[in-house]
Amino acid sequence: RDVLPAAQDEAATALRLEPELFDAMLANAQVPEISWNWSRANRGYKQLLARYPHNADAHHFYGYLMMNLHLPERWLDEHRQAAALDPLSALDRENIAEALHALGRNDEAIMEYQRALTLDPDLVFTLAQLCVSYAERGSVEDAKKILSDRLIAVDGEGNYSTRCQAAIAGRAPDPNKALRALAQKAERANQAGKVSESLVGLIYAQAGDFAVALEWFRRATAVHDSRFFQNTIGNVLPAALIADPRWKALLNDAALQEWKQTRSMI
Repeated sequence: RDVLPAAQDEAATALRLEPELFDAMLANAQVPEISWNWSRANRGYKQLLARYPHNADAHHFYGYLMMNLHLPERWLDEHRQAAALDPLSALDRENIAEALHALGRNDEAIMEYQRALTLDPDLVFTLAQLCVSYAERGSVEDAKKILSDRLIAVDGEGNYSTRCQAAIAGRAPDPNKALRALAQKAERANQAGKVSESLVGLIYAQAGDFAVALEWFRRATAVHDSRFFQNTIGNVLPAALIADPRWKALLNDAALQEWKQTRSMI
């Protein structure tokens, strides 16, 4: 975060020198997004799309903003447009799948994850999310195979392996016990810089430990955890937590006021 002001200055300088250069316009939107300056990011992406309406990358990155703003239908729409413009993009297919998963359309999501992996068999985040979708569908052995054969070797105790393990733990005979044990392991991985705060919070939430989960989510917003919105969108969180007044209070924190305002205007 310390380098973000300098990055914004560089993006502004590039934009002054070449106002219609794609990379400069993209940076002018991405840096505010990373900084959680949501209204400025939205303006930047709209300007980019106005200048490059048929550019797949423009739709891809704007779609990612829609994910961060917890607008899964728009996330899905932007990446479908991106995929139509660039049919060989595994990243766009992966995002279509994640948006479908967030909308609770898991069987469709699995098909799109599989399509993405035919385009790029080594996309670790696609493998992780396919593992999640398999486990949630009840295909636990398929999920375990992805974990043991693919994820552990490349990610170790990182975010992708841990997300997969959480989905598998949720199908254990005693899911809450398995999830709590994994959450404690994820806490240690977070201290080592391997797992994000929001993923620790998600695992505690899935275990039913909402108070602990919310504390980790507060930590995530305090440090502008880049995975916070991905780990809390749509059907990813338990419905009981979404209905919990403490979760609603967290969304009213000062750190998320501009986020809420920008989201409401789209």
